[in-house]
Order: sequence, then C-alpha cells, then structure tokens
Amino acid sequence: MSYEIPAGTARIINKSKNIAIQFNLLRVSSLCLLLSAIENEQVLLILKKMNIDTEKLESEIKKVLSSHNELVGEENSVQPQTYNSDDIPLDADCTRVMKLVVLEDKLANGKKESSELVLLALLHDRQNAGTYTHLTKTTIS
Repeated sequence: MSYEIPAGTARIINKSKNIAIQFNLLRVSSLCLLLSAIENEQVLLILKKMNIDTEKLESEIKKVLSSHNELVGEENSVQPQTYNSDDIPLDADCTRVMKLVVLEDKLANGKKESSELVLLALLHDRQNAGTYTHLTKTTIS
C-alpha cells in the first residue's frame, strides 16, 4: 500500500535539505524537518498554544545541528558549493516521519497544511524521542 506525499511536503523537504547543507550535514534529520516546519505561521500558532517557546526551540535546534557538524569530520565533510540539495538523503528517522506524514494526511482527509502534518508526525513518532524532547523542554516557564 503506497500513498503519495501530501501537496506542499516536497517544499518542506527541500527546505530541510537546504538546512542540512547550511549546517554541513550529510543527511537530513528530523530536526531539519522541524526547523523547516516552524517557519510556517500555522505551526507557530500551534506551538504557542502548546506553550512552547518557539524562539528558544529554534535556537536549541540550531545549536544541536551545529554540534552535529563536527561529527561529519574534516576529511569526510562536503563543502556546500560542491553539492546541491538533491544529493542529500533523508536519515532513517526522517524517512519514518515522512511515512507518518502520509498517514496524518489520510487521517485529516487532506484538510491540513503540510507543515502541520509534519509537526503532527514528529509529535507522533514514538521512536524519535530526541525531537519530542526538544519540543517539550522548550516550554514557556
């Protein structure tokens, strides 16, 4: 059983790939997805309703992605000028989240924006505790 990704999701994936390039990562992680999703106003409203400090969340994600930069290593690192976003694969967590996005779209009968679907998929992904932790630890005090 195979479904297509919802309309607008490709835009988020491409933004995520550009974020991975920006942080010199070899794969797109779920944090790249989250960072691209929180650029959407509707997602920002949802996060504010969840009492999540979106500025702190964005800062935390960027800090984590920057620290992953050093995991790539000098000799294995690829300079952003030498490759484009088509060359960057999704990591296993990100691939699983994309499958959940398709399911979220089915549950919503195609009536939710792709950014919202990505946020819901990230929240429902039980195997990806890291992203959920970032969301819950950045609540407004």
